[in-house]
Amino acid sequence: MVSSSNTHTQGYKEWALRNRWSEDLRCKCDEPATFSISKIVDNPWRKFRGCLNYKNLKKCEFFLWLDPPLPNTYYKETMWKFHMDLEEANNNKAFGMEVLKLSEEAKNNKAVQLDILNRLKVELLMMVMLLVVVIVMGLWFTMLWLKHCEVVGISLVQVEW
Repeated sequence: MVSSSNTHTQGYKEWALRNRWSEDLRCKCDEPATFSISKIVDNPWRKFRGCLNYKNLKKCEFFLWLDPPLPNTYYKETMWKFHMDLEEANNNKAFGMEVLKLSEEAKNNKAVQLDILNRLKVELLMMVMLLVVVIVMGLWFTMLWLKHCEVVGISLVQVEW
């Protein structure tokens, strides 16, 4: 690390700019300057370094952009959209992982498996009952039609299929 006398003679800001990529970079309060990425609309995805206390300006004012500013609003909007899409993808991934975790737990839980099996049995029974109702209704309508034909005097031989 550069000696403290050297930092004072060259000016702290100039020294920090020259050493901004150094792992040993420390702020004025001698805390390590952490690498971070901006996630705000005005400076999306810009890399910076700052003291752990950089938001508390009374304690430390060390904050240093590592990337140049984005050239115009188009780039800022594009990067912000990219950031929001990435956040949404991460949220969807987290949701998917939760569903996967629950399904894995369900695989190992006999009570959950029995519950699912019972629900499937009930659903299958309801489908069979519906099929029976449809068949009975079809037969009933056929009988009504035949009765109608008999009353009206239409012979089935006369009906062209």
